[in-house]
Amino acid sequence: METRYHLKNGAKPISHMSMENSKFNKMKTNKILVGGITGGVALFLLGWVIYGMLLMDYSTAHYNQCMNRPMQDMIWWSMIVSNLA
Repeated sequence: METRYHLKNGAKPISHMSMENSKFNKMKTNKILVGGITGGVALFLLGWVIYGMLLMDYSTAHYNQCMNRPMQDMIWWSMIVSNLA
């Protein structure tokens, strides 16, 4: 038995619309990618401000300095990539 819908302009109800629409999937993927990259950059900068600037004096006074690398030995590109992963 076929159900007939009487909507204006022959539109289908939302529950029967296909989610396989490529434009819908593309928009969703773009939002996820942009949000992930933006969040990664924001958290990296926030961590740098909090731990690298605000708590630097406290860290040097109270943490074991034998474990820390000097700032000249930091590999920045790898730290940025690890924050995005």
